[in-house]
Amino acid sequence: MDQSVKNMPEDMLAPEALVNPECYFGKLREDDPIHWNEQRKMWIVTRYEDVIWICRQPHLFSSDKLGFNVKELPEGKRDLYRERYSAIYSAYPHWLSAVDNPLHDHIRLVVNQVWTPTQVEKRRPRVRQFINELLDEAEKKTEVDFIRDFAMPLPMKVILDFLDLPHEDWKEIKKSSDKWLFYHFGGGADPERWQAGVEGIKGLMGYVEPHVRERKTRPQGDYISALLKAEWKGDRLTAQEVTVHCANLLFAGHESTMNLLANGVYLLLSHRDQWDRLCNDPSLSQTTVEEVLRLEGAIKSMLRYALDDVEIKGKKIKKGELVLLVGTAANRDPAKFTNPLATDIGRRPNSHLGFGQGIHICLGAPLARLEVQETYLALTQRFPNMRLATDTFEWHPILRGRALKALPVTLR
Repeated sequence: MDQSVKNMPEDMLAPEALVNPECYFGKLREDDPIHWNEQRKMWIVTRYEDVIWICRQPHLFSSDKLGFNVKELPEGKRDLYRERYSAIYSAYPHWLSAVDNPLHDHIRLVVNQVWTPTQVEKRRPRVRQFINELLDEAEKKTEVDFIRDFAMPLPMKVILDFLDLPHEDWKEIKKSSDKWLFYHFGGGADPERWQAGVEGIKGLMGYVEPHVRERKTRPQGDYISALLKAEWKGDRLTAQEVTVHCANLLFAGHESTMNLLANGVYLLLSHRDQWDRLCNDPSLSQTTVEEVLRLEGAIKSMLRYALDDVEIKGKKIKKGELVLLVGTAANRDPAKFTNPLATDIGRRPNSHLGFGQGIHICLGAPLARLEVQETYLALTQRFPNMRLATDTFEWHPILRGRALKALPVTLR
């Protein structure tokens, strides 16, 4: 290990690392790509080939989120927490991104019969409508917070529309979602965090459950009704599994897309030549989305834990140890990408890890891509002179996500 790595601070949420993760993870990628972080008691993996290899070994590395959380509890409190926070224990076994096989494939293979690229593409006109309605409102102001005024409401409206649920409910759903976010992306045994998780998941599921019950009794031509009837080789989802899945869609369908929308605008306006390039050549909209995902994706890292002792590149990872797969570092790996630190909205090929890899590759990727692509097209056509309204930005202090607290912009 390089001596400079030994002397590096272990705080992955230090202010400088939040602003520019590359200043921390890039050093590890070059000098100690499979690094033991003593502060967090986890392995940090930063090179592209290592991250992608681990993602494709679900039999060796678990994605069981409930398992992660229980490991953090003192053994004497585990039974108490299971009883007190039972709503979390009931939901997680059906949460697609947070379970291993065979549960993962049981859910995903059935969902794949309904959640298809064709069904997503059919939403494009509605997405354009929502985008233009929000931009019409934003245009009335001199300065807007792009997150509050656009990036937050758009994906909530889109996912509610996809589920054929009332658009006006998004603000109430957001309250429950924020509580679940505090729990889902947090860590530790703090009762305040666990209680927020209970309130959040009860709120999300309590909102969805009556709609699932209604569709079960009176099927309609919508996503929920189709999912209740869907099957894969005779396997079907229970009403509870459908409820948890739709709660998951409400949460994941807006949170990561919101951050991706904002991060992309921040990246493009910070690299004015690339913004102007897109304004002048809208055909670059698809490759622009991929470059945003590579450099400023909403998911900064993914967590796994070893199901057995595993040796990688001479490092011995013991059974049960946590492994953080840093996609943001892998996406800047010079062994994979030419001129990796440069922003190039025409980059081809672009095999980034912005939506993960392996069996847990993001289900909502096609819808997120559609939303972001249409947003950037609308913005460049309507507001080509848009500018960042400040030089100072704050990022939420979270390990696995990349999220701005606010994004003030002037549209003219």
